[in-house]
This record gives sequence, structure tokens and C-alpha cells, in this order.
Amino acid sequence: DSRFKLRSWCDQREGAGMAEELQGIKLVGVQGGNALRERLATAKDPRKEIKHFVDENSLATKCVPAHELLDLMGFSRAEQHKGILEQVKSRLLSRLESLPPDRLLPLLEKCFPYISVPELRDIPLAIFSHLPRIPPSYLATLAQNPDLFQQLPLPVRRQVWALDVNEPMFKAQLWALAAQYQLHPKVMGLRTGLTGVSTNQRAVRKNNDVLQELVSMLGDSAVLYNKAITGIAALYEEDMDDTALCSLRLHLPLAVMEAGAKHV
Repeated sequence: DSRFKLRSWCDQREGAGMAEELQGIKLVGVQGGNALRERLATAKDPRKEIKHFVDENSLATKCVPAHELLDLMGFSRAEQHKGILEQVKSRLLSRLESLPPDRLLPLLEKCFPYISVPELRDIPLAIFSHLPRIPPSYLATLAQNPDLFQQLPLPVRRQVWALDVNEPMFKAQLWALAAQYQLHPKVMGLRTGLTGVSTNQRAVRKNNDVLQELVSMLGDSAVLYNKAITGIAALYEEDMDDTALCSLRLHLPLAVMEAGAKHV
């Protein structure tokens, strides 16, 4: 009997030790998977280790009868948990719109570590959309992941581009659009002399989809606007026979001003 009690006490201590070791570790995504894999690889009894893990990290719920009913109906636990996740995420996203910035920042701090998890990524992205200014530490991290960067709302991407350290990233996007602008039919016509200068230049600018994409890229950011104009002017100085760059340098400020920007 005493040996049984001692073994039970050791099992409890082992479970407590695991809980202490996992404390602070995000139990989803790569980090959570690696932590659990390491525990199981070093466990004396993997079955007990799994039970300890479930006991320590499961949600406190009174839905066991509902789960059992859904089990009988043919829904796997993975499907049930995914449905719960989607419902909770939907409610949280709907509440974000009414939260002030001073409550959004602490929430972002808790959610940001999960941005690499596709099922949870919508939450930090939505918080970014509701923050007028994002702390530079987050912007620096976002710039390091090209795939994630492309999923960011455009206002957030502008803030990333505006950091001096990310100027090469901004210029790469700018040059890509400038190259497309050079191939636009109207611009090509000016370069070859096959198209005359329109008397309604404002309409020409409005109908130039590449130019409008550049305007959207810059938004109301005076920092990005100045970087773009300076960069285009520097390129034109290297090849002053390039009529397309001359056209872009001429029309981009006017298009930005026509879009309502006040810093031009």
C-alpha cells in the first residue's frame, strides 16, 4: 500500500514538473508540437505523459455529453474542436471593432505569437487593421516573413515599408510597378511616338491601372511618397532618355494629389 502511494505521488510530481516546464510555451503550431514531441521522446511512459498533458492543458468544459453525442453522430473530435474554434474566433473578430486601441495592444501581445498558425492568423491581422500605429517591434518581425507580409492589410504594409531598415523591400515593390508602368500601352505609345498626348491627362491618369496601384501603395504616407519620388528621379538621372520614367515622375505627384493626399 505504501509503495502504491509513493508511486502515485511520483506520478503527480512528474505531471506537475511537465506543467511547470510547459508553462509559457505556446501549445499550438511549431513550438507546441516540438515541446510535446520532446516530452514524449524522453518520457518513461508515453501513455501517462499524454494523459498528464491532456489533463494539464485541456479546456475546462462542461460539454462532455455534447461531445459524446457528436461522437455518436459521426463527428470526429478534430471536427468538433475546429467548429468551436471557428465560433469563438468569429465572436472575437466581431468584438474587435468596438475595442479602443489601449485594449487592442495587450490583446495583440497575446495573439501575435500565433500569427504563424493559419487557423489563428485572422485575429492578429484584424487587430493590425484596427490600430492606427503599430509598434516597430511587430513591424520588424512582419518584414522577415515574405509570405506573411503579402497577407497584411495594405495600411500595415505601408508602415513596414516606411521603416528605413525596410527601404530595400519598398524599392523592390516600387521598381516592379515602375517596370509595369513602362509597358503600359499609353506609355509605350508615348515612347514610340505612335500615340499623341491626350488633352485630358487627368482621365489618362485615372485609367492607368498601374499608376493607380502606385498611388494606392503610397496612400497618405508622406514618407513613402518622398522615397518614391526621390527613387524615380534618381533612376531618371541615370537614363535621361527614358521617357517612361519622365512620364512617371511627372504624373505620379499629380495622381497622388488627385487621390486626396495633402502632403504633395
